[in-house]
Amino acid sequence: MENEKRPNKIKQFLRNHPVIAFFIACILISFVWMAISGIRQQFTYLVSGYNPWEASEFLSQLTIGVMVMAVAVVFPFLITVVNLVGVFMGPKHTKVFHIFAGITLVGGVILTVQYFALGITNIVWKDWSEQLYNSELHFPLWSKGMVPLAVIVVLGILAYFILVFRRAYELPPLLIVFCMGAMYLWGIVCILWCVQLSVRISNELPLFALPINCIFLILREIRIKVLEWKSQAEVHAQKEWTGSWNRFLQKAELWPVIAIVAMLPILGVLICILALFGQAPDTLIRAFTETADWKLSEKVGPPNVYYDEHYLCTVAAGGDERIVKPLRMGERHGHRVIVNRQLQIANAFEQVLEERMPNGHRRIRHFYDTYGFPIACHIRTKRACDLVYLLMKPLEWFFLIVLYLTDVHPEDRIAVQYLPRRRA
Repeated sequence: MENEKRPNKIKQFLRNHPVIAFFIACILISFVWMAISGIRQQFTYLVSGYNPWEASEFLSQLTIGVMVMAVAVVFPFLITVVNLVGVFMGPKHTKVFHIFAGITLVGGVILTVQYFALGITNIVWKDWSEQLYNSELHFPLWSKGMVPLAVIVVLGILAYFILVFRRAYELPPLLIVFCMGAMYLWGIVCILWCVQLSVRISNELPLFALPINCIFLILREIRIKVLEWKSQAEVHAQKEWTGSWNRFLQKAELWPVIAIVAMLPILGVLICILALFGQAPDTLIRAFTETADWKLSEKVGPPNVYYDEHYLCTVAAGGDERIVKPLRMGERHGHRVIVNRQLQIANAFEQVLEERMPNGHRRIRHFYDTYGFPIACHIRTKRACDLVYLLMKPLEWFFLIVLYLTDVHPEDRIAVQYLPRRRA
């Protein structure tokens, strides 16, 4: 008898909670697959002759990697699938989807912040006019336009929770319409964010997860409110207390359309309030256009400067222009760098040294590569760059004297340093 009851309980759970069952099954399958992969790798390590200590150390690292993969990749993917399915599901499993909605919003914000904080992306918190280095990218939003966008998002989330915590037939129809309008504005911001990042979708895919899931949540909640109201249509049909306007609002299938019109007064009020705090009316649009490197960008930022192991390149790029006196853009190892005279003289001296004393040049170059790179890593402020420039001045003069003593045309040699090969 006990064996007969257990399958019935399992079937009942699957029938009553299909979403939770699907989510648990996917997580279990993912962890089983990762565990099998880890055991197979450990077995390969042992067969290849590694000692058990190295194999166990590898397994512990693999376990950490599996956990990170589950949190950063598997979990967001499953949440996205659940939210997508929720768009087409009825009100029967509303509570379950609301739990997943909370997980989506809280977890999505945390993972997005960590994505930036851990430096996984090349995007930095700088406007289009600021200088970037190496493969860095300007932030997709203009810093002065982020406050109005944040207000719209917060307003949309508040409207979402108003609809989540109350049944449709417990709210006035006009309030529902205005809540839908606010959610539409939130959804438009999410869409614009995805469009803005679309030029680098393969590199910045994690940044699409939260806005896409927010769009799914908005669509589901709008659909559920329409279905909830229609389920009580007979009750509402008996309440003829405001004439034709009320009868018009009783048609729940028209709410999503009316909400589009409701966006305009909501947006107008927001713009007026923001204008009182010094925000221009077009700030919402400029938040996406006053950027560089992205789909909706209308600005062209300064070319990225290449930071490498040559700390004089770092000095020329990062120092105060009145002190380090940059001359022009150059090319080093296929990357654009800012060139000043000190950098030109040092490189010209190295060139002469390589021609006249190749063995000595190799030793000096090895020493420079060994100790120069750690020094360059700490030169990240203007004052540090200026200080290194001044400390290098005596050596610069020594290099210049050697060039004038050994080269027939020293200034020609100096001038062609860091030019592209064809121009040189």
